Amino acid sequence: MDALIETVEGFLARNPEMTPTRLGREAVRDPSFVFALRGQGRNRRRPRIVKPETAALVRAFMESWELKKAQGENVEQLCALESEARVAAMAAQRAATAAEAAFRAADAARRAAEAAAQRAQGLRAL
Repeated sequence: MDALIETVEGFLARNPEMTPTRLGREAVRDPSFVFALRGQGRNRRRPRIVKPETAALVRAFMESWELKKAQGENVEQLCALESEARVAAMAAQRAATAAEAAFRAADAARRAAEAAAQRAQGLRAL
């Protein structure tokens, strides 16, 4: 973990437009990530344990950022577009989940109506 925080601090020093909050938000969707690595924030006594997968995500994000910047691309605009795409994908997932829940509720209502109709026919037959 010490190597990760050193890498992160070096990245932040080389890229003044990138704040710790933004790095955490864009790399792992956690604005407090860098502060937790530094031992700041709510849990100062317990350093954050970082999974290898998370460390790999952070390193990949930083490498991608610096590569895009070195190629002269508008990194700010690219990151904004990537962020918008992530938000849109999450919204689509939520909409799909809501649609599935609505379908299940409608199906349950249909089955309840069919069961009530069958009970009513049974009572008429008596």
